[in-house]
Amino acid sequence: TCGATQSNHCRMTAEACARVGLRCVLLLRGSAEASVEGNFLLDLLAGAEVHLCTAEEYRSRRGELMEDIAAKIASRGDGSKAYIIPEGGSNALGCFGYVDVVDELLDAGVAEDAREIFAPTETSSSSKSRTE
Repeated sequence: TCGATQSNHCRMTAEACARVGLRCVLLLRGSAEASVEGNFLLDLLAGAEVHLCTAEEYRSRRGELMEDIAAKIASRGDGSKAYIIPEGGSNALGCFGYVDVVDELLDAGVAEDAREIFAPTETSSSSKSRTE
């Protein structure tokens, strides 16, 4: 997946992969001089393989860069395949996480009387699209 060096989505993806024994590869928008702190540090501690790119590369070639990384993974000859998760997990599969949350809340009995459940979701890509 991809995001900024302090991306919450990337951090959680790296942690989830580490938990279940999957390899995590991140394309992060930032420089080699980026401070190794916060979410970026946690990405590395979780064992994520990190590829850095400039803001311009991220804006103009993010998809191409992710496809190139996926192709390199597939060409290693060890049977590895990559699944590309879009920025922020913003795809049809990603929405099932919210369905699972509601199921967990109902199973735990904390949402039985709830009339509304608010799920704060946002990526820089979704907030940018609303301002353009």
